[in-house]
This record gives sequence, C-alpha cells and structure tokens, in this order.
Amino acid sequence: MIHFYKRALLVITLVMGPPLYLDGQVSSNTLELSWTRPKEYQSFNIRIDKCDAKVDCYTIHDKTYSSTNMSLTDEIFSQCTVYNIHIEAMSGHKQSLRDEINITNQTPECFLTEELVLVVGFTLLGLLILGVVGMVCYYQKKNPLNKINRVRSRLYSRLYSQERYQNTIRKSEFKDLMEIKMKEPVPFATEFDRLEKLAWDTIERKTCVAELAGSRRRNRYKDIVPFDYNRVMILPPYTISGDSEPSDYINASFISDVILGTSRKYIAAQGPGEDTTPAFWSMIWQYDIRVVVMLTNLVEGGGFTCIKCNKYWPESVGDTKRFGDIEVQLFDKAEAPNYIVRKLDVTHRGSSNRVIVHIQFTNWLDRTAPEDAGNLIQLVQLTRVMYNQFSNKQGDTPSPLLVHCSAGVGRTGTFICMDQLMRSIDCSLSRDIDIFHTIYQLRRDRRWMVQTRAQYEYVYKCVEAYLAIKEKKMSVSASSASFSPV
Repeated sequence: MIHFYKRALLVITLVMGPPLYLDGQVSSNTLELSWTRPKEYQSFNIRIDKCDAKVDCYTIHDKTYSSTNMSLTDEIFSQCTVYNIHIEAMSGHKQSLRDEINITNQTPECFLTEELVLVVGFTLLGLLILGVVGMVCYYQKKNPLNKINRVRSRLYSRLYSQERYQNTIRKSEFKDLMEIKMKEPVPFATEFDRLEKLAWDTIERKTCVAELAGSRRRNRYKDIVPFDYNRVMILPPYTISGDSEPSDYINASFISDVILGTSRKYIAAQGPGEDTTPAFWSMIWQYDIRVVVMLTNLVEGGGFTCIKCNKYWPESVGDTKRFGDIEVQLFDKAEAPNYIVRKLDVTHRGSSNRVIVHIQFTNWLDRTAPEDAGNLIQLVQLTRVMYNQFSNKQGDTPSPLLVHCSAGVGRTGTFICMDQLMRSIDCSLSRDIDIFHTIYQLRRDRRWMVQTRAQYEYVYKCVEAYLAIKEKKMSVSASSASFSPV
C-alpha cells in the first residue's frame, strides 16, 4: 500500500485574454519580432533568454516597447543556439497578457566538421553531376532544404562507424566513472555535445503533416513537432478555431522501448492548449490510456510567468467537466511533497466508464533537472505500480503510458529514459548500461528527447543512485540468507 502525505495545493487560475500572436525570426545577426495589439493595451515587455546545452538559459534582453514590432541587431544572434522570447502586454485597466515562442538559428553549418565538409562536398558534387535532373526537381518542390537534409542524414549514417552510437558502461564500473565525470569543469559537456551532433547529422525524418497550416495552430512550440512516421492520429478528425477542414493531427509521438525493442510503449506529447484539450482526451480514450504522467506545472517562471499547459481535469473532488464528447469526474486526490495523484472517472458519450490515473510531478521546472535523483526514481516506481494496477495489458496492444510536460521532449524524455534504464538495471542478465545510445534511440522517435545537458547529467545521477539502491538490497538479501538461527 502506498501512503501519501497531505498538503495544501496552490491553485493558480488564469483568466485568458485575447491572443498576442507573437512571431519572429533570426536572420544573420538580427532578431525581428512582431505581435498584435489587443484593445486598451499600451505597452509590451519583451524578455529574451538565450538557451544552450552548457549553461542552459539566461536573459540577454529585457525592455518595454509601445510599438507592435522590434528589430534587434547583435553579434549574439549569429551564434548557433535557441532563444526563448517572452512577451507581457500591460494595461492600466486589464490583467496582463502573456505569450512565448522559441526561435532557433541552428543550421547544418553549426555542426559540420572540416572532414565531413570535404566528404559531403565531394559527394554532393558527384550527385550534382550524375543527377542534375533530380536536383532540379528538388528545387522545384515546396521544401527542398528538408529533402537535402534527409539525403545528408542518410549519408552521415553510412559514414559513421557503430562505435559513434554507443558508450557502454559496466554496472560495476559506473560509480568510479561518475567520480571522474563530476570532477570535470562542466560535467558531461563533451559527451552531450557529441550526442547533439550525432543526432543532428543522422536523424532527419519527414514532418510534412506538422508543417501544414492547420497543424501549426495545434503546436505549442514551432520547432518541436512529431515525425510523420510515428505521430499519433486522432480519429475521427476534429476542428479548432481557424480550421477550414478537420484534421487528425495532435502534437504527440509513439515512443518505442529501446531496451525491450517493443514499439508504442509510450506516447510522448506536448501539454494540451485550450483548443486541443478535447482532442487530448480523445487520444486518451482512443488508445485506451489508463495512466497519464504530467511533468509540468500549469504556469512556470519567476517574475515572468508562462503558461505551460491547459488544465484538463476538474479542480475539486466530486467536480465534473466535459471536454468535447468526453466527461471527466475527479473522484480521488492524494498529495505528496513532489507530486499529486488524481483518479478520474471518464465516460465517452454515455458508454461504460474508465478509471484514469493522473500523476503530476510538481517540482521540476522547464529545461532543468531536480536536485534529488531519488525524486525521479520514486516517480518511476509509483508510475509502474499504478500502470500494473489500472492499465489494460491484455491482447496484442497493451495500453501505452502517456507522458507529457510542456513541449513533450525535455522532462518527458528524461522520465521515459529512466523508466527504460531502470528496467535494464533490474535485468540480472545485463552487465552493461548505455545511456548515450538509449537517448539517441529516443531521439529517433521524437526530437530533442532529454533536451539539455543538465537533464543528461541528471540521468547519470539517477542511474548511479538506482544502482546503489539495488546493491544495498542485494547486500541485505545476502546477509539474511547467510543468517541461520541456532
């Protein structure tokens, strides 16, 4: 039996106003932004955070504007990285409005080495000479750059040796390795950079559906979208505001189990918006999901708060809410220091009900990692207990585990990675662990899984902590077996 400690829940209620439609791009060393002006809003605070794998995010610009556009030229925008843009519209009579977007200026040149430049250059030259007609067809089509990138990724996949995809570590040597790694000036920076480059060079899959106009309205972040080959489809198709025709698109991907080699073990998704919440529930019902792991708060940020996810459940025990064709009632809630477990009674158009377990981890901010490795280990173990108790594991297609944060890649990827690595450690036949390869394989299913260096380092810390727990249990078991009463 699992015991939960009660504590007060801080309820944050947001009153949504008119949208700001923040948009922008980086060209050369210039950042250009534009937005709309809602009625009675006179000034707009723009904050720009620069994010990279080694130092995570820090603010480089924070200024108030009265216009609806801005252009900022600085050498910093010529660097290969990601920028988080936050806007707050202010009025003397109404509540502030907020929006955010991610903009990246990463191009293939950010990752190319001199050797590969030569190889790719000669290869492309040969392809150009032998296939002029084919290249002309590429440039006549809508997205030639995407097609060239796919050719590049296939080429690099053949050029790279198998050793580049692996970083195997013996379980017995893991603790000693961690002592060495943690003495580095920036732990795991070199290894994480190698993963970033390998993924960029060798993973380029089609995202045609995500790039459609109707799909773009369903994305929380422009650059974090599912691949076509393993995207989750909603049937029947549905409409949101601005649609001219229904769409089956939702920002969610099926994720394989790298350790067991099974497909559709998980669904990794972005946090639903207000428009896509009914479709989010349709996905839960359609794929018979019984356990949902939520790794974000509804609102996050210090002095500048950002909406990370729409509330898709009733607030109080006994309350009922309807989302499209699905009715959801909250009938039980238990709270612990780092998470909340909710039990939901879900009915679709008057059919038989299902119990959905909703586990929300509340102590993990975007693009960061928790301080205590035990927090994630405990969360994975709790999720397994709930999954074994409530999920439908019968037949050829067991219920997938739905995991989401805000974008569905950083915290989501870290959780899924640890679930798989812990299972690998539990297997007594396996002597080795390969965190690098596990995360690379997850990125083949969804972009930027385990998004930052801090999250990559946290996976290593969690594995070290879990190995220590297993070793202690084995030691206790051996001591008990050797004791014989007189």
